[in-house]
Amino acid sequence: MKKEFSFYEFTGVLLPGATLLFGIIWLEPSVKTFLLDEEITLGALGLFTIAAYLAGHLIQSFGNIFELIAWSYTGKPTHWIRDVKRKPLLLSKRQLEDLPKAIETLTGQTITDIKSLTRKDTNDLRGRIYATLSKRKITERIDIFNGNYGMFRGIAAASILIAICGFIQTDLKSRQFWIPLIISLPAIYRCYRFGVYYAKELYWVALNEGSKQEEVAK
Repeated sequence: MKKEFSFYEFTGVLLPGATLLFGIIWLEPSVKTFLLDEEITLGALGLFTIAAYLAGHLIQSFGNIFELIAWSYTGKPTHWIRDVKRKPLLLSKRQLEDLPKAIETLTGQTITDIKSLTRKDTNDLRGRIYATLSKRKITERIDIFNGNYGMFRGIAAASILIAICGFIQTDLKSRQFWIPLIISLPAIYRCYRFGVYYAKELYWVALNEGSKQEEVAK
């Protein structure tokens, strides 16, 4: 059976998994004989890809926990439409005013007051919007932002886990602890940025498609 990886599987699963495996090899070089042959063959590359894919799913479990903690206070960017006083706003004030009508036109879901939505409501709304846009095959940019968000979330989680392992193996002053910890910082920042990009793109496309649908109806 031929397996073709989707963009998200490659960026959000394989790359974080490979990061974790290379980190393990860096911490414990003896493990390299089990993961990589001296000569890169098609079979060895296939086995490493399988190991990276499995490791990627495992590290994303840790990433999910990291995500819950990271967004616990502010909520995910897709939740920010509820806060019309937020600075900076996810969308402009005019866009926030137009969003409920666009969503109703696009999905059929009526929103009387966007400020009254809960995080759970917003999660449901995000799913409805994405499902509608997916049927229209206009989610390419949204999927790219989501894939990159998942990639940096996974790399951040892998780097933090490698740092923890490095600390257990040595101590707080060792490079095995500080190097992966430092690597995790830009990964966390990029994760944050792509989370914001994803939310903006999702709602921008919803506004655009809702507006088009209203024009057709007229």
